[in-house]
Order: sequence, then C-alpha cells, then structure tokens
Amino acid sequence: MPSIPRWRGSSDLTESPESPVITYNKDGLVYVKTFSGPHAACVAAMPNRFSMAAGVPSSLKVDTIEVKKLPGGKGVLTITFNPSPIPDPNMSENSSIHEIEWSEVQRPLAQHARYNTGGSKALSDTDWTRIKGWQAETSEYYRSDFKFWDEKSNSVLQLSDDAKEYCQKLLRGQESYNEYTPIARLTTSSIAKPTTGACGTIATSPPVDGIPSGYKWLKTADRACKRSYKWERVQEWTGTWWWDTDLYAEL
Repeated sequence: MPSIPRWRGSSDLTESPESPVITYNKDGLVYVKTFSGPHAACVAAMPNRFSMAAGVPSSLKVDTIEVKKLPGGKGVLTITFNPSPIPDPNMSENSSIHEIEWSEVQRPLAQHARYNTGGSKALSDTDWTRIKGWQAETSEYYRSDFKFWDEKSNSVLQLSDDAKEYCQKLLRGQESYNEYTPIARLTTSSIAKPTTGACGTIATSPPVDGIPSGYKWLKTADRACKRSYKWERVQEWTGTWWWDTDLYAEL
C-alpha cells in the first residue's frame, strides 16, 4: 500500500503565532493550523484530504481545508486535522458487518405452516369454511362431535380429521403460537451518503453471509446515519416460511 502523502506547505506562507490550536473532543485530538500569505499561494498550498503534516501527530489527517480571501490579494489558509476514523484513501471506502439474530413473533394459529399449503395437516378452502361453521354452531351436541348444521345444504356437516385437530387446539386455548424467525442484518460504512429504500419487498436471498436456508425474506428496515466521518447504513431482512406476494412485491 502506498504511503500517505505528507503536506509540506509553502515557503510563501507564514504560520500564525497561535497556530496550531489544539482541542480535545469526543473523537479525540483535533489540530487546526492557520497560515497567511498571498491568496494565490494559499490556494496552491491546499493539501490533499487525508494527508499528514510535520508537527502534527501521525494519527491525525487533513479533514477540512478553507482558504479565505482578504483585501490586497492576501489570504488565510486554515487546515483542520482530525483523528481516525477518517478513511484512508488508499483503502476501500466500504466495510461491512454481517449479523443473524432470531426474534420471537406471536402469530395466529391459522398461519402455522402445519395447516397451510405444503404442511402435514394442510387445510383446504372447504376445511376453513367448515371450521367457521363449527365455530358459529350454538348446539353443544354438534360442537362436541365437531359437527354443525349447514343451512345452505340443509344438513349436518362433519369436519375433516385435519380440521378436527385444528379445532381441538382452539378448544385448548391455542389460538396463537410463537414463531422464531431469523433477521438478517447488513451494516455498511462508506464515505458517500448511501441510497436507502426497497423496504416491504421480497428478496430471494439477502446479501448477508450465513443466512439460514428454507426462508422467504422481506426487507423490513433500511436506515442511514452519519457517524463521525462516515455514513453507516443498516439494512434488515426478516425471514419466514411464506410472504403473501399479493401484498408484497418480489425483486
């Protein structure tokens, strides 16, 4: 990796007597060096960002440069040296953190994979209709035997074995269940302000290392904030066995 350039200034410029002004804040030491001289010399002597300078700790790099024009062709050059983490221009601007965590979600029993398409006790549209009929039945004689009177057919209808199992759980008070769903999170840092969006869309596979297989993913968060000298973007995808494609677009 090439060495970081060192700013050497200009012999046409004079450093101000009070320079450097040294402060200490939450980010660490900050040096501010001020020079005066011909305006053209101030412009010509402007250092590159992220360079270092003699008399300034090597942990500090040029962050901001300001040239102010004064009457008579004179100028003032002000250079602020800030501590890391100012990004090194010889390194990648981006870094990333990959995370997987599991979250508990309470869902209605009817949403369990066991009772939906592909499940071991998948219920048909007819099953769901008959379950509603059984739930509305007022006769305990019929309800206890998982039957109900159907006015449309003018007959007593019986629930299927799979529907009966579902209703037995309802009778035990199992109207919901806890599902443990994976959340994939990608945190990236960059110098440039990121573009966020696409929340509420289904992703085939989030760009996160180590995601568990067998899940459908919905992008549920995308936020950006500026921390010190870098932008930080946090994207999240929530995995489950099914997302309704009528409600969520697929990328």
